[in-house]
Amino acid sequence: MNRETYAVETAATVKDAINQKDYEKLDRLLNHARAKALLHMNRLDIETGATFLHDAARRNDKRLVEILLAHGADPIRRDRKGKLPYELSKDPEIRNMLRSSRPSESGSATAGPGESISQRGYLKKWTNYARGSKLRWFVLENTTLSYYKSPGMTFGRRYLP
Repeated sequence: MNRETYAVETAATVKDAINQKDYEKLDRLLNHARAKALLHMNRLDIETGATFLHDAARRNDKRLVEILLAHGADPIRRDRKGKLPYELSKDPEIRNMLRSSRPSESGSATAGPGESISQRGYLKKWTNYARGSKLRWFVLENTTLSYYKSPGMTFGRRYLP
């Protein structure tokens, strides 16, 4: 079976396991070596515009959220409407779990002397008293800290002393 066919069929099987709440089958699928290589956990579904993690948060399914986070689901990936997974859950425990978890593929900001530092991600930036904090995409490259409304935009640049 070729890669594309396998990836599509595996994604459909994962979706079915999620819908049926078959956590053992889901865990087996996500632990399979070929599925790990070809299945994109953070891909937006064409029909819903959400990731697996968004669907789990919307359903308030704590066990499913834990499984997906353990297998590399990104808690700061936005859906088609610009919502984060924690914003879709009504369960305070799930919301806190999603807020406190970190993406599995985040870069490291620790570097030795003379090595460049590069870090990217979402942070809350204070805008003003009327609006409070806003979520911004920050990029740290060596001594330059830049922030944007989203990863594709460019505005505002701050330099570290």
